[in-house]
Amino acid sequence: MTHIARDDAEAAPDLIVLPGHELARDDQCILPADMNGQEGVLTDAGVTLLAPVADHPKFRLAALPPGWHLTPGPDQHEMALRDDRSRIRALLYCREANGQWRAHLHVTTRYTVSHRRGSANRVIVVVRDGNRTLHTIGPVLLTGLDEQQRARRRRETFSAARAWLAERHPSWLDPRRYWDD
Repeated sequence: MTHIARDDAEAAPDLIVLPGHELARDDQCILPADMNGQEGVLTDAGVTLLAPVADHPKFRLAALPPGWHLTPGPDQHEMALRDDRSRIRALLYCREANGQWRAHLHVTTRYTVSHRRGSANRVIVVVRDGNRTLHTIGPVLLTGLDEQQRARRRRETFSAARAWLAERHPSWLDPRRYWDD
């Protein structure tokens, strides 16, 4: 069976395991071939993209910079590509169903804006640098509002958080920026 290595004692915990394929060197890993056009971001950061994996066209070999590694992601089909400071530089999604692979890689930015889970009657938006919270907006109450008003209030809250971040880090959406700060 093909899988993302997690609890397999025979496989290194940071590898995507494909049948009949072993890595030649410890600094190599297998990444999805579909990188959403963001290959240059990874190569600029020092990742060397190598040949496609034989018999697995959805994957390619890569050599990682010193200290970079793969870890399990938040979902059973995800992995996180982490840099030498353990910051998530990309998320990988890999899933096999009925002998068909779905696999892609999404490059991340250093700073993120997301919502914090909570009640359906309020929204809390958080600006983060990795796992560290930099700024929080809310809770913003949504009680007494219809669905259209709730959606508008959520958008306004996210916009305010993005504006706060853009004021401090104007290029925060560029995945090449701010990693060396």
